[in-house]
Amino acid sequence: MENSNYPLIGSFTRMLNDDQFLINQMNIDYGTHTSLLDTCTSPITNHLQQESIGLDELQFVSLNRNKVDSDGVDREGEDANEELHMVGDDIIVEEEVDEEENVVALGAEFCVGQEFSNKSALNEAVTSYSIKKNQRFIVLESRPHTVTFKCGRKPVGCSWKLRGSQKSYSSDVFTIVSYQGPHDSTCVSDILQLDHQNMDSKFISYHVRNIVEADISIKVRVLIEVIKQQFHFTISYKKAWLAKQKAIAYIFCDWEESFQILPHFMQEMKKANPGTIVHFANHRTANPNYEIFQRVFWAFGPSIQGFQHCRPIITIDGTHLYGKYKGTLLIVMSVDANNQIFPLAFAIVEGENGESWPWFMACIRRFVTQRTGLCVLSDRHLGIMKAMTQDNSGWTEPYAYHIFCIRHLTSNVNTEFKNRELKNKVGWTAFQH
Repeated sequence: MENSNYPLIGSFTRMLNDDQFLINQMNIDYGTHTSLLDTCTSPITNHLQQESIGLDELQFVSLNRNKVDSDGVDREGEDANEELHMVGDDIIVEEEVDEEENVVALGAEFCVGQEFSNKSALNEAVTSYSIKKNQRFIVLESRPHTVTFKCGRKPVGCSWKLRGSQKSYSSDVFTIVSYQGPHDSTCVSDILQLDHQNMDSKFISYHVRNIVEADISIKVRVLIEVIKQQFHFTISYKKAWLAKQKAIAYIFCDWEESFQILPHFMQEMKKANPGTIVHFANHRTANPNYEIFQRVFWAFGPSIQGFQHCRPIITIDGTHLYGKYKGTLLIVMSVDANNQIFPLAFAIVEGENGESWPWFMACIRRFVTQRTGLCVLSDRHLGIMKAMTQDNSGWTEPYAYHIFCIRHLTSNVNTEFKNRELKNKVGWTAFQH
């Protein structure tokens, strides 16, 4: 595994200032960003008290915005040639109508007195109408309680105009108070454009929301084809990419909100799985009410108990995360008596490096197991090598024995010598012993 320089940065606010209240209220362990090895005074720690903090008052807010893929670059490959095998025809051709709107069929004419549940619903209806009619509009006026649209085609001078107003200050409902339509017969374009200027990423995200929710990994090019079949316009790749991101944010909350709910999610996970351990490591800031999220470790209670009956071997590895803030997911697994994989513990860290691996291995010793004579199987990442050789870590012999994964070794041989036959011979020789 290569070292990762991508920071996983977020922050959370502690709204409680009473330290004693924090200790008494919650039982999730939070630590500052110091090595856990400092707390392990002996190679095998038998018992360590967990710190506590109040999760009901935690809020996460993202701080690292320079890692955002704001350029609209998708990671799916430029030569992707997807088919619509994941999207049924009924989804493609179905006209999206907001559940709460009493909107007439898309493309139908508006009328005075027509109501919409809010201002956004009116905007959505006007956009859909214009796209279906292959017309353009501009927002002539937009205030909290009123909005006015007019024909955006120049220099035809079309008289089309619509004005909506909030029905009452106690209601979000918007009503059409004046309407001049339809568009003039002369309001036509000589050239049929591929894209529509009023079809922005927000509008598209609304119409692909159900598809993205059904398959979050759906390709951007598939969404482009969906919009083409539904509205007969070919949108740009970037616009479709942005629409997908907005749909994901609507369905699953955005990345900042995800940080906010992470402590609460972990707390609920502890309630549902008695004995589960959760440990956060954070950076201190000048403001005592703020800390920067750095890492989180968790191990399910049933896994901790079940490992006592597993074989004395664990496998550790990491995989890159490709979300907005990057990072790495570290995993430790074992093998049960039936030769099946037994998941043991997990951690989200800023990347694989000489600090995160020792921290993760120390968490395993601190919270999961103090068994001696464990066999640890891994690749030759320098961070893992450091963790396995540190004094008083609990991972040096005879407390643990470090061996290397044959698959990683043979892959390294092939990378170095570009010889598949030599790679196979090395692998075969290793398996013989």
